[in-house]
Amino acid sequence: MDALRRGPPLLRGSHPEPRHGGAGAGDPLRPRRCNPHPHRGEPHARPRPHRLRRSGSYPGRRPPLRTRNPHPAPRRGELTVRHEQPDRILDTYVQILVESGVRQATIEAVARRCGLSKAGLLHHFGSRAGLDAALLARLRDLVERDVVSMRDAPEGAVHYYLATSLDSESELERMVVAATRLAHSGSTDAGAVLRWARDRWFDVMVAHLGHPLLARLAILAGDGVSYHNDISDEHGDRFISPDDLDAFTQLVEGRRDT
Repeated sequence: MDALRRGPPLLRGSHPEPRHGGAGAGDPLRPRRCNPHPHRGEPHARPRPHRLRRSGSYPGRRPPLRTRNPHPAPRRGELTVRHEQPDRILDTYVQILVESGVRQATIEAVARRCGLSKAGLLHHFGSRAGLDAALLARLRDLVERDVVSMRDAPEGAVHYYLATSLDSESELERMVVAATRLAHSGSTDAGAVLRWARDRWFDVMVAHLGHPLLARLAILAGDGVSYHNDISDEHGDRFISPDDLDAFTQLVEGRRDT
């Protein structure tokens, strides 16, 4: 029975030839082995390609792993664009506030004028309150720098304050007007920053004139000049001129010792 199950014995030479040459080819009594060099002695076998040689690596050695830099270097101009975009949005917001008021300075209007979507604008500031906070932060920075210039002005603090109040196109004056629009609409933060700025200018004026009442008079005169610019048309109505500023400066500073 076992012989029937095993089948007829194979005759010598009747075993099929192995696929590869070398030891054991044509000999059914020797165990078949995989040829460790299949490309040797076989014209159709193709050798395994070696790895490409790289710097510091050789065939058979794994190249060093390259990990991604968690802080990649920015592309050229990328940092400039990131900083300029919020500034451009804030400049547009100030411009709409100065020209049209608070009701017209909506998120949609600012984004439309900047050529952005509403989501693109909110990506930088998050909300209308974020725009207001950025505006007031820039105003604080401008006031601090202006106080230093006012203190060191060769023409004196009075003339400097009046002349800069007459310059309606300066960044500081436009920011003051924009913050005033916010304060009139009910923004307590804007009102607080404007009062802080007034006190900073007043301290410099008192130090220059040595008289608190004259300092208040000079501050109110500068505010009146700014208000005059706010209500004037684009051609100006010549209610006040640079010569008037010189005369007023002489009048105020002439009473310093009285």
